[in-house]
Formats: sequence, structure tokens, C-alpha cells
Amino acid sequence: MKKIEKATQNAENQHLPDVLNGTKKHKTSFFELLKKHSALFVLITGALLMLIIYFGKEFENEKEKERIILLATNQLDVTNQEMLRLLAKPLVWSVRADMLRGNTEQIDLLILNLIKEKNFQFIHLIEPNGNVILSTNKGLEGKFIGDNVDAVLLRVSSDVLVVEINHSIYVSAPIFGIDQQIATLIIGYKPVGINFEN
Repeated sequence: MKKIEKATQNAENQHLPDVLNGTKKHKTSFFELLKKHSALFVLITGALLMLIIYFGKEFENEKEKERIILLATNQLDVTNQEMLRLLAKPLVWSVRADMLRGNTEQIDLLILNLIKEKNFQFIHLIEPNGNVILSTNKGLEGKFIGDNVDAVLLRVSSDVLVVEINHSIYVSAPIFGIDQQIATLIIGYKPVGINFEN
């Protein structure tokens, strides 16, 4: 009989709420867990804050690096253009003096030696009508320059023009005789970029 009573009592206890029959486990809230394990919470929070700060600094450093690379590259471009402008002026004077004397062999030696320098692509001496007088590309000599040079470079009539097209720098300088323009000197230069990977 005791077994029947126990079974009946167990069946009745199943219908009662879990809190009344003492079988329900007490749920701990987040704040109670926090009170019990405050040291662990502080460690986890500290680690998360350090990770956030670390990755935030990394992001800032990467942005600063990109800004410095851009500034350095822009400054290098400006410096290259100014140096080529400075090179063109005495070169024009030398070419002019030899052209007025009819000494094209000396001009040819001059431009062939200059083209051997690093990053120079070509040097052309072009008549006002577009015919190539001398060039480091001997296949162009005596021919119309046509599409081999941007037309803007041929229209220079007063000062040295320096333009950048497709990561190359082009210098165009007029050469004047006694009373008129006798030629245009065009220099192509491909600057080397800065390598910041090291």
C-alpha cells in the first residue's frame, strides 16, 4: 500500500508547480552571476577593451601610413617635375646654340648620352611642322611625329611645359632662333615610385 500512496503522491506532485514541490532549479540572473564572478568579468572586460584599443590603433596607424605615403608620393612628383623643368632650360640653350651653328651631330650625342640616364624614356627634337629632326628613337627621325606625342606638347610657344600623363612626366620646351621658333624639345620621363613595403 505504501507503494500505491507514494505513486499517487508522485503523480499529484507532477501537477504542482515546480517551485512548490522543490524540484525546479533556481535561475541565476546575469547580475547575480556578475556578483559571484566579478574578477572574471573584470578580466574579460579588460581583455575586450584592450583588443578594441589595439585594433583601433592599428586602424589609425594604417590610415596615417596611407596619408604619409600619399604626401610623399605627391611631393616626389612635384620634385621630379621641378627637376625636369630645371634640366630642360640649359638643355634648350645648348640645343639652340648647336642648331644655330648647324651642329646636329653634337645635339645627337647630347641626347643619346642623356637618354642613358635612369628613367628617361625618349627625347625628341621636333620642327614646328611636326617633323622629327633628332630623336633617341632613330626610327622616328625625318618622319612626322603624329600620334607618338600628345599634340599639347607640340603647341608650347613660350615656356617649359611639364605635364603628367599615365604616370609619366613629359617636358616640352620651345627652342627659338633669332626671330621665330625653330624646334620643340620633348622629353619623356618615367619616375620610379616609392617602395614603402620594407
